[in-house]
Amino acid sequence: MRYVVLTILVFSISGLYPVTAQATDSERESLRGLPGVAVTVEDIAADIQTDGLSMEEIRIAVELILRSNGIRVLSQPERFETESSPYLYITVLGFKDASVYNLCIEVQLRQIVSLTSGPNHKMFVSTWSRNSLLSVGANKLHDVISGSIEPKTKDFANDFLTVNSR
Repeated sequence: MRYVVLTILVFSISGLYPVTAQATDSERESLRGLPGVAVTVEDIAADIQTDGLSMEEIRIAVELILRSNGIRVLSQPERFETESSPYLYITVLGFKDASVYNLCIEVQLRQIVSLTSGPNHKMFVSTWSRNSLLSVGANKLHDVISGSIEPKTKDFANDFLTVNSR
């Protein structure tokens, strides 16, 4: 039953957040003026971690790409001192079927925005995102970082640098 629920969840997410090759103008513009971003990796299921996909390795890989592109990685206290409190949020959801993992990978920039109908009403919203569905052997789980998460992070860095001179 757990696998059925996870499968429905993975495919529901993919329908809500279609994969796009390029950022829309509004996605890219939502990055303008940000001083940098914090990085948060959502908790990963224990079996995925046991088979080789570490939250810490993901965070380090993402932060390295950002820094190497001249994008400031904000500490959590710095993030909360920034008006929009921006952070790059990495999610890995999935389940194992025999020796293969079915995964949904998402990298999104979340920040505080206000409604035009009520500027005093503020909330966290994903203003930029990339996702993918993939299947990978349990013995190749670590490759998800270089094969899926790093390319999405590089897309983010390129879009960030397009609207923010460094």
